[in-house]
This record gives sequence, C-alpha cells and structure tokens, in this order.
Amino acid sequence: MHKKTKIVAGITIAVCVATIVFFVGALYMLSQKKEALGVLAAQIATAKARENELAALVRLVEGTETERLELQTRVLDEEGVIDFLSLIETLSKEQGVSLKTNTLTVSELSPLFESLNASVTLTGSNDAVLHVLEILEALPYQTAIVAASLTNDGVVDEGVWQANIDLAVTKMKKI
Repeated sequence: MHKKTKIVAGITIAVCVATIVFFVGALYMLSQKKEALGVLAAQIATAKARENELAALVRLVEGTETERLELQTRVLDEEGVIDFLSLIETLSKEQGVSLKTNTLTVSELSPLFESLNASVTLTGSNDAVLHVLEILEALPYQTAIVAASLTNDGVVDEGVWQANIDLAVTKMKKI
C-alpha cells in the first residue's frame, strides 16, 4: 500500500470514529433531554390538572353564591347569637309572654357547624304561649324544638301557663 493510501485510510477511519463518537454522544444527550422533557411534560400536565380543578372550584363557588347567601341568612354566626336571643325575647313580649333564658350551651355538629342549645321558660296565657311556640318553630333560622313541656296553675282556660322549652339553633363555627 502506498503511503497516501494509508494516510487517506487513517484519516477516513479517524473521521468515521469521530463521527461515531459524535453520534453516540448526540444520542446520549438526546436521551438525557428526552428524560428532562418527560419530567417537564409531567409537571405541565400536573399544572394543567390543578388549573382545571381550580377553574371548576371557582365555577362552583360562583354558581352557589345565592345558595350560600341564603344559608347565611338561615344559619346564625357568632355575632348573630345575641340578636337571635333578643329577637325571640321581643317576639315573646309582643305576644304578652315573658321569656326567661335558663341555660345556653353549644355542642358540635360538624367541622363547620355547631348547635346553640337554649333552655327557656315562657310564661303567659295558654293561647299566647302556644302562639310563641308556633313562632319559634317558624323562625327564619334552622331551629328545632327539642323538648317542650306545658304546665298551668290549675285554671285551664284562663290561668297562667308555663312552657319549658329546649331549643336548638344551628350556627356556624367561628373559623
């Protein structure tokens, strides 16, 4: 073999080896980029899923605004307890019935709601006491008369009647 042929063959082999090394290096870098792109694609998919969940939550909040406002008018909050007690006392007085609050306790209903339990005594005429009971049942709050007992002073129609009532009112917890 001639010297020129040997040189050309050597250069060709060197170029082939360099090309192979370049392609192997390029394939390795592409596989590394592919893994990085896969991780990035997974992060993008997670972000899109969170964005979709947030958009659905915002639509739910916006779509239930009237229901939530209605709920707020029917369920007491911490500040409304005094107003509620004043309301039932005023309503009783308007009917000619005296109202005495015996006990007030609070019991848990759920993580968001609790029950305000009031034990009250109503004193007045039979019709007036029964009318106040009807009013208490029809209050624009979530209320329940848990227990009630009626007694009188012995004169059935015209005497003084006394009602001992346990009233439960749903209220929102202070968060």
